[in-house]
Amino acid sequence: MRPSRLASALVVPLALAVWPRAVEGSQGRLETARVPAPSLVGALLESHAVRRAVVYLPPSYDEDDDRRYPVVYLLHSFGAGPEAWLGVSGYEGMNVARSLDAQFRTDPTAEFIVVMPDARTRFGGSWYANSPATGRWTDFVARDLVSFVDRAFRTRPDPASRALVGQSMGGYGALRVALWYPDTFGAVVALSSPNLMSTNPFGVEGVRSALAVPDPTTLDLAGPVPRVLWSKAVAFAPDPAHPPFYGRLPWRPTADGRLEHDPMGWPAWEESALVNHLEERAPALAPVEIRIEVGSADPLRDESERFARRLQEHGVRPRFELFEGDHVRGVRDRLEDDLLPWLGRFLTRPPRDVRLPRPS
Repeated sequence: MRPSRLASALVVPLALAVWPRAVEGSQGRLETARVPAPSLVGALLESHAVRRAVVYLPPSYDEDDDRRYPVVYLLHSFGAGPEAWLGVSGYEGMNVARSLDAQFRTDPTAEFIVVMPDARTRFGGSWYANSPATGRWTDFVARDLVSFVDRAFRTRPDPASRALVGQSMGGYGALRVALWYPDTFGAVVALSSPNLMSTNPFGVEGVRSALAVPDPTTLDLAGPVPRVLWSKAVAFAPDPAHPPFYGRLPWRPTADGRLEHDPMGWPAWEESALVNHLEERAPALAPVEIRIEVGSADPLRDESERFARRLQEHGVRPRFELFEGDHVRGVRDRLEDDLLPWLGRFLTRPPRDVRLPRPS
């Protein structure tokens, strides 16, 4: 049984030469999907009717047309894209496709599909937030992407068979999507996540560097801090009446050169910290398996631990784990040695072999 004609038209084989693959034993395959994105249409800065996602299909996908599979959604970090998961850039050469090929050769009953959406924006990253400036990215992940994948591929279309995993901006996004859509995913893994307790680790001087950028066309030359801050401004504090960026930073300059809280930007930035939404939204997450993980030398270690404690105070029992590494170093080992095998066990727990009914 194959995807519908519409779904097939939106999924094309990916040139495997782009990413190095294992050469022995069973292999999965990579496809590029063009995902309809109604949640992103009409955004002020960039409007997208279709977004790209890279999909890994496990080795048995083309061998057993009746089998259905759980799905893991991988959310990338700021400035990256799906390539970060596939050995081109990112995490010490990690290639999720190659790692899963090896994992599934050991246990083919625990296979799953992996979907890696591209959430980059003209400022570097969407933060997976709903914004009139860049689009409703929370809705895109939970609604547009999930519904497309369930139509286009042989999935097990239930929350218990879906996991949402992200690193850095993607970790924040995974938790944000889960808080707004608690019934969509059965497991959520957030690695090295910012914006849980506070929203601006760069302080006043970071804001000064962002304010020094005259317009968006020069942002790529300004360095990573201004790009991160302006990407957050349009994601968290969009303002259609505030050109040329159409977003507000948490501070604004005064006539004498000091900085003061922006009365419109500051509250919006504070609101973007996920801790401020736990009282209202966390109780619905109680049935979801949540893992919050961070490197032992990551500056976000304390913030991640405090957020996990706050979740507990609201009736959620996350699994908090430290791993050896920092914000990027160690992520590859953590995924390959622990998280990917765990996802295989969690998502394919009984009943394991879910099959499509044969035509009568």
